[in-house]
Amino acid sequence: MAAPPPADERPLVMLAQPLFPEFAAALAGRYRFALLADADAAAADEARALLVGGLPPVTAQHLGALPALELVACTSVGVDHVDLDACRSRGLSVTNAGAAFAADSADYAVGLLVAVLRRVAAADVYVRGGRWAADGDYPLTTKVSGKRLGIVGLGNIGSRVARRLAAFGCAVSYHSRSPKPSAPYPFVPALRDLAAGSDVLVLSCALTDETKHMVNRDVMEALGKGGVLVNVGRGGLVDEPELVRCLRQGVIGGAGLDVYENEPAVPPELLAMDNVVLSDHRAVLTPESIGGVLEVVIANLDAFFSGRPLDPVSLCYYTMTTCLPHLKNLLRDLNGAVGAPRVSCVVGDGVMSFCMDAAADLGVPCALFWTASACGFMGYRNFRFLLDEGLTPLKDEDQVKNGYLDTPVAQAHGMSKHMRLRDFSSFVRTTDRSDILFNFLLHEVEQSDRATAIVLNTIDELEQTALDAMRAILPLPVYTIGPLNSLTEQLVSQEGDLAGIRSSLWREDQSCLKWLQGREPRSVVYVNYGSVTTMSKQELVEFAWGLANCGYDFLWIVRNDLVKGDAAVLPPEFLEATKGRCLLASWCEQEAVMHHEAVGAFLTHCGWNSMMEGLSAGVPMLCWPFFAEQQTNCRYACMEWGVGVEVGDDVRREAVEARIREVMGGEVGREMRRRAAEWKEVASRSTAQPGGRSLANLESLLKDVLK
Repeated sequence: MAAPPPADERPLVMLAQPLFPEFAAALAGRYRFALLADADAAAADEARALLVGGLPPVTAQHLGALPALELVACTSVGVDHVDLDACRSRGLSVTNAGAAFAADSADYAVGLLVAVLRRVAAADVYVRGGRWAADGDYPLTTKVSGKRLGIVGLGNIGSRVARRLAAFGCAVSYHSRSPKPSAPYPFVPALRDLAAGSDVLVLSCALTDETKHMVNRDVMEALGKGGVLVNVGRGGLVDEPELVRCLRQGVIGGAGLDVYENEPAVPPELLAMDNVVLSDHRAVLTPESIGGVLEVVIANLDAFFSGRPLDPVSLCYYTMTTCLPHLKNLLRDLNGAVGAPRVSCVVGDGVMSFCMDAAADLGVPCALFWTASACGFMGYRNFRFLLDEGLTPLKDEDQVKNGYLDTPVAQAHGMSKHMRLRDFSSFVRTTDRSDILFNFLLHEVEQSDRATAIVLNTIDELEQTALDAMRAILPLPVYTIGPLNSLTEQLVSQEGDLAGIRSSLWREDQSCLKWLQGREPRSVVYVNYGSVTTMSKQELVEFAWGLANCGYDFLWIVRNDLVKGDAAVLPPEFLEATKGRCLLASWCEQEAVMHHEAVGAFLTHCGWNSMMEGLSAGVPMLCWPFFAEQQTNCRYACMEWGVGVEVGDDVRREAVEARIREVMGGEVGREMRRRAAEWKEVASRSTAQPGGRSLANLESLLKDVLK
């Protein structure tokens, strides 16, 4: 890990409350801190991040005292104690603890339920008070097994509660804002109906204007005299005065409460009730969960101050939980703009299904643009098959290394017959059925059935089997409009206003093309791992010496953040050994580089945009997939399209050198170049004017869907 910066260069983080000791010790080397209540004007003016460590409200006044503020980082899951309207008006980013607390909260919810039904706390008092010897056994209590469980909010916590109590033999059903297609439990649209069909109601949803006091007297009457309410969500979900009355009057049978509406105040009437178990908002507080939150906070703050995006887990979690109201507000503002046309359609990312909900509110169509491959889409659609076959989740971490991932999976629907378990998305390598990324992709790909259309950056000839499978299972049209890079060249004038708009996420080093000039055709290896791939320092060194020893010239894109937790620094000996035949750059104009005649091979992370650009340029590929469906793209490049070879997960310089020599020369390389040239021609035909299939598909999309 990189050494902490000097104390006077550490970024300043404002604190809404004092830090936990564990947080303070872990963060002190990275950041300076000032407490908001005591901060002087200079600190208030400097702070770009506010760390919110507890539940006291963070108001518009607090936020207004920090003029440079850009990020509000909460260490809690809920963010209802932060003035989100004020954050929206300022354009502030708000992050939370993600799923770090989920397992502990679920455990605690089950513990509260057991404690209420079996009267554990009351029996403890009974024994300690000497009443067992004096009065005999404590009265009989009711069992947990077989109860009908209603969960309000089947998110990270609720889904874990469901699985835990399903193991008790409980019959689970749930209520949430919308059905979860991936959930194996019945969805109940009305909360009162859920309560009426349940013995136990567990609250694990967020507190919003819509959910405030959602559990009112009507719901508690439906739950009934023997019913139990467990709340590990937010106190404001429950009409607390009515809860007290219902418990006193016997309308419900008991309650397990970890949260309250006006914390730390607890209604005094609850303190005397032996059918109520109380705790001090501690469901989430274990050393393990605090360590997990600390990892999330460090990742988010480090990403913010370095200008990098948030980690994928956080991004997926926030996409599911926070984006919909913001998009609705944006669409409302667009429709309210004077002189502007009304929104007639929504095009959403394929993993942002909330766009369909926003479009439905407006009554307009929503097309989902799936930015990955069609084979990647079908890989995610096969997640449920992999679950049913018992292939995932893994039994333990050993299965990642012991050959288990080489298990053939030839029966996956719409997939290559050469698929192994390792060739599916990296998210199948989890040991946790509750893994956020696994469930996020499963949920999103199954939600796609609700779209008006699916749009892909691909070519029919390239992925015919996967596209046929998609069209067979989806009740909607599927449009292929790839390669987008070639399509853009056909449709966007190089002289117009759009000519300067590029898809690159980084500043391009113009010296790369100059360096290629004058080099022999197909003599250079181009190396780029994309914009988010990271590797270990050892992997960087192994790649470096593999490139150095291969004997070919190479252009290597080395981002500053390529190495996890450290600077991407190459050994001086490597730089000396490769002097004159390598160029190291932080980014480049990739399309132009790969179309240059000097480039003979592409060492890639197998991201889909890079794959399509490589195929369009007719360049063979050395494949080192990083995560998500890149593993699937790699397998198809090697086994179906004939343009790739695998470097292997365990990077070794000898293997890197051998693979480069294999692709750049010899019979294997010649065959790969022949196949790559064929795909280049197919890609060119698909976007050619007139008559290109992708051009025709785009015209149909505009006419039939996005009208």
